[in-house]
Amino acid sequence: MRSIWTGDSVRSPAAPAPSATRWRRRLAAGLVTSVAAIGLVAASVTAASAAPTPPAAGIDPGVVAGTAIGVNIFYTARNGTVWTKSPTGTATQVSDGVVTGGVSGAYDGTHIVLFGEASGAVWYATRTGTTWSTWSSLGKPTGLTVTAEPGAVARGATSGDYSVYARASDGNIWVRDHNASGWGSWHKIGAPAGGVLAGTGPSVAYISGVSFVLVVSHTTQMYIAQVGQNVFRTTDTYGYTTVTPALTTVPGALVGFARGTDHKPYYHVFNARAGTWSRPTLSATSPAAWAPRTPPLSAVRAQRPSGWAPTARST
Repeated sequence: MRSIWTGDSVRSPAAPAPSATRWRRRLAAGLVTSVAAIGLVAASVTAASAAPTPPAAGIDPGVVAGTAIGVNIFYTARNGTVWTKSPTGTATQVSDGVVTGGVSGAYDGTHIVLFGEASGAVWYATRTGTTWSTWSSLGKPTGLTVTAEPGAVARGATSGDYSVYARASDGNIWVRDHNASGWGSWHKIGAPAGGVLAGTGPSVAYISGVSFVLVVSHTTQMYIAQVGQNVFRTTDTYGYTTVTPALTTVPGALVGFARGTDHKPYYHVFNARAGTWSRPTLSATSPAAWAPRTPPLSAVRAQRPSGWAPTARST
């Protein structure tokens, strides 16, 4: 699950999904033809349809949250349309049109900006107040296609400062940045040696004025990079997954979440100390009650530029 909390910069734990290859097979027949024919342009929708379409199997939801907007859950329906709801509310549609796979969003203090992939390109819709815009295309890197759901991040508290990251068909991560002047062009962040695993996308978090991106390499090992330096480092020798991971912040540190190759949840606190991917403490009665064993805040601090990535810890 992708999620963003602006204000306190906290993202909900990840709910890992099956590999992108599996959900693409489920949706390809119904989506590719319709997307190619009609794209994502549609009228703004602010009210719920009479019968909200249930979520598609195998596609992870997204969450965008903040003090002013509360918790907003986004999911891709069986027919490829995108819907949103509060934890206890009724689902309403985010305009018309369809996407392939999941969606990712960011809140810049004024707008919720939602991103998805369709026809090999990134599309986005913006909510101002309670009104959604139509879907618009951000295109794709020149000569390439986008191959998985994108990742989004708001860069600080300035309205209009956000970015979208995507894996392209060359195996690299590319990004487009938005600011008060509008959208910049696609530019390459790079990838671990051998490229990012096909069918997975990036997850991005912003802390202390810097964005970080977490990806899965072609070997299924997870790597992390500080945007600007664009050097991908292994998270540790135990960090393996076949699905898109999640990256968020807690006060003073980055935290990654992933489904391991054993299909169990794991988390990693990235700070100045050595660390490893660990199992969270699970509740026997409520899946929603599990929480990562985060170290005391006094023991956690973010470290920037070189050499900050944790090393492996033996068990």
